[in-house]
Amino acid sequence: MDNASGSGSPMRVLLAGEDEGIRREIVPILREAGHQVEEVQDAAAARSRVEVAGCDVALVDSRVLDGQRTSFIGRAGGDGKGVAVVLITDRPEAEAGVDALRLGASDYLRRPVSKLELEDVIRKADRIWRSRRQALSDASAGIPEAGGPTVCPAACLIGRSAAMARVREQVSAAVETNCRTILLQGETGTGKEVVAHELHVAAAKAGDPFVAVSCPALPETLVESELFGHVKGSFTGAVTDKAGCFETASGGTLFLDEIADLSPPAQAKLLRVLETRSVKRVGGTREVGVDVRLIAATNSPLEELVAKQRFRQDLFFRLNVFGIVIPPLRERKEDVLPLAQHFARTQFAGRGIAIDGFSPRAEELLLSHDYPGNVRELKNIVERAAIVCRQGKIRAEHIFLPGRAPTSSILPPPSVLPEREQILLALERARWNRQRAAADLGVPYSTLRYKIKKYGIA
Repeated sequence: MDNASGSGSPMRVLLAGEDEGIRREIVPILREAGHQVEEVQDAAAARSRVEVAGCDVALVDSRVLDGQRTSFIGRAGGDGKGVAVVLITDRPEAEAGVDALRLGASDYLRRPVSKLELEDVIRKADRIWRSRRQALSDASAGIPEAGGPTVCPAACLIGRSAAMARVREQVSAAVETNCRTILLQGETGTGKEVVAHELHVAAAKAGDPFVAVSCPALPETLVESELFGHVKGSFTGAVTDKAGCFETASGGTLFLDEIADLSPPAQAKLLRVLETRSVKRVGGTREVGVDVRLIAATNSPLEELVAKQRFRQDLFFRLNVFGIVIPPLRERKEDVLPLAQHFARTQFAGRGIAIDGFSPRAEELLLSHDYPGNVRELKNIVERAAIVCRQGKIRAEHIFLPGRAPTSSILPPPSVLPEREQILLALERARWNRQRAAADLGVPYSTLRYKIKKYGIA
């Protein structure tokens, strides 16, 4: 008989909980479906089994974890274990789903547990477990296979750390549950747009639009027109009807970067769009339905902005239905070398540069830096080192780290570097503070922003 996961092979399921009634409900269904079931009664026993990867899926009564749910789920997904965690809860359905997914769980079950719900949850957990195990295997090798299939929604989010394993799990959960509103939080350069694009690629059909909007780049007078569209004659210069970003992205994904920079009127209109899933163009009267997956991103602490009344609380709650926090690189140093190896191998195809890894001293240098510019900064450091090295192994003298004198005179003086390299150097010396870098370069801030966009630095 096929098992409940529909995968054709049994899974190792850990059931953790003190409630004898739950065990009587669940265990026979799982065993009838051909799964191997192990029962434990407390968090310590569950943790010990997860630590040795003694299961593929952990069904855990949330009451036995008490205040340890986040750490338990993080351990289950990290360090190459890839265990899918399903929380069993008494909470109302909507609250249970949001709570479980925010914590990084693969899914949830509400008591009393029905056979159909259990089979559906195990089926989803099986898919997530298999994709996560493959992604963790790829990440531990440093990079995904060049040109190979993306086996996990976020397989390109390389890293061996438990923190990145959790990010991958949350991305998988958002895709599996078809989450329509997602908030990405993280410092500049952590890869929020990469996560947004991977969410789109994993969840969308071929040809579905992906529209990315930088909120700070929108002219103050045209924010609402750009986002929601306008009708002819609604303001000076509106010579034709125009669809906004929401309509353009309908059927796909709209990515709003730096959402905290939206003006209060735009925030109010965005809230209404999220509530009604329709837009009204500036100057128009007709509501236009939009089917959009909205992904918002910010490097600002929105909770603090809400407390200071600089961001609407109701909009924050609407956006934060499912939140993913992308950790800074300095908090996951074990990801530095896999990322560096990936950039060195993939960034220079067809450009006459053949890099064969890093010398031990070069690796030490890369691990010694805190990366205030995060993954983006690491990528640019590796790119410059590869340009200087050109072939073979990147050595310590090829690497320039801001605040540290070069280990040799191999690097040319800034004045003779190409403009892109001068900008990179200024940004790194200013620890990725763009205002300070513009002052160091002697150019207006707006000019630096244009050059950064022109050269694809940010």
